[in-house]
Amino acid sequence: CSPMTRIQPFPAPCAEKARAALPRPAGTAVFMLTHEARSALCGRFGLEDSQLDRALGLLGAARVEDPDVPHGPIEADAAELLARLAEDRLPWFIHACPRWRRDVLRRYPQLSDFFSPARPAPCPARVAVVGCAARKAALAREGWTEALTVREAALRLIRGGVRPVRGMPCAPGGPGWLERVFLRADRLAGGDCKPLPSFVPERRFAGVETARFSLLGRDVRVARVRGAAQMERLLGSFGPHALPWQVIEVLVCAGGCD
Repeated sequence: CSPMTRIQPFPAPCAEKARAALPRPAGTAVFMLTHEARSALCGRFGLEDSQLDRALGLLGAARVEDPDVPHGPIEADAAELLARLAEDRLPWFIHACPRWRRDVLRRYPQLSDFFSPARPAPCPARVAVVGCAARKAALAREGWTEALTVREAALRLIRGGVRPVRGMPCAPGGPGWLERVFLRADRLAGGDCKPLPSFVPERRFAGVETARFSLLGRDVRVARVRGAAQMERLLGSFGPHALPWQVIEVLVCAGGCD
């Protein structure tokens, strides 16, 4: 059996310490892993998806979910997208980095309606594994039982006896958060799951890629902006209410906010 398909034995004393790290007993929590977090952990430990799910049982996971599950975060964003289009409450900064949102609202408080409101955790025993400390802090404020960064989850798995694999590439990711929100919104609206458009570089602005999505019988102009500094330059150039796009994803971190 190759390292890609083997979970190393869990020493019982270490496993007990890993279980005790959560405020709830092992096997009672629902874990939610973003695509990027799952890819990073599978790559770090050389595990397949189902093996990672079993390994997370050491940290108290009774079930491991994806953000795409019904009534999950992707569906919540998709429902908000449909509502904003119907009510013309645009532009919308989709899935914005909590730290960047805080900073930009200090300078542009009039933009508050362009961001999603905080959403309560869906049930008491929920644990999220996400890519960055800012997203972790935001989920903690929303009432999740616990939120872990990928690094923190990896360290707990190591303490539980799961051995990391050096040089193992991460599994290739699928569509990003923004694309998955549009796919789910199209399904919620009774659409026929049109192919996703490709993002192309915007010649007028460095670090900006744009695409046109079709939803509710209308074209939706979408921009993906790389870097908070570039987004703030665009806000300064256009003004908060004159941006040429209706949905904007700001990638503050190199891999985006997940």
